[in-house]
Amino acid sequence: MQFLNTLALATLAAFVAADQSFTLVANGDGISNSPVTSDGQQLTLDNGNTAQIDLQEPSGFAQTGGKFLTIDSNGISFTDDNSKASKDWGFVDGKFRSGPSIDQADFFACKADKGYTLINYQKDGCVAVSLSQGGAPAPSSAAPSSAAPSSSEAPSSAAPSSEAPSSAAPSSDAEVTKTAESHTLVTVTDCASTVTDCPARQSSSAPAAPTVPTANGAAAVGAGAGAVMVAAAALML
Repeated sequence: MQFLNTLALATLAAFVAADQSFTLVANGDGISNSPVTSDGQQLTLDNGNTAQIDLQEPSGFAQTGGKFLTIDSNGISFTDDNSKASKDWGFVDGKFRSGPSIDQADFFACKADKGYTLINYQKDGCVAVSLSQGGAPAPSSAAPSSAAPSSSEAPSSAAPSSEAPSSAAPSSDAEVTKTAESHTLVTVTDCASTVTDCPARQSSSAPAAPTVPTANGAAAVGAGAGAVMVAAAALML
C-alpha cells in the first residue's frame, strides 16, 4: 500500500512539473523585441533581470523564480500561494496568453519610473504589445564567404622545345694521297758459273706483296734498285 502511495505521489509530481521553460519578448508601437524582465514583484520591460517562465501543463500554472504568476490591479504580479495564482497561461498563434480565450493574448506596456509595467487590460497612455517566445539567436548577418575558388593556375605557356637541328657538316674524311709505284720486272734466265746466288737457279717464289708506302718508303725503293743492279752485274760476268 505504501508503495502505491509513493508511486501516486511521483506521478502527480511529474504531472505538475514544468513542461515548458522559455523567455518572452514584447513587440508593439515603439517597442521591438524588448525582453520581458522581472523586478522581483511583477513582470516588466527594461527593468530587472530577464524573466524565465516555467509553464505547467495542462493546469496552465506559470512560474518565474519559484513564484506563481497572478493578475491583479498592479499588473502581472508574483505570489507564493498557488490558490491565488492565475491559470490557463499558454500560447495561441505563437502569442503568450493569460487565459483560455484568444483575446487574452493582448497585453499593454505602461511607462513606469524605470522601464514599463505589463498589464492585461487597456489603459490610457499604455502601448499594446504582444508577447512571444524569445531567446532564439538572431540570424547571422555575416556576408557569405567571398573566398576565391581554389588555385586557378594559368596553363603553362612554355613553348615546346625547339632545338635547332645540328648544323655540323657530315663527316668528311680527309683525302688520302695514294702514291702509285712503278716496278720494272727483270727476268734472269742464266748466270755465270761463278755466281752463287743466281736468281735463275732459285725456285720460283710468290712475288712479294706490295708494300703500302710509309715514312720509310724511300729506303725500301732504294733497296729494290740495289738488288736489280746486283743482278745485272752478275749477268755481265
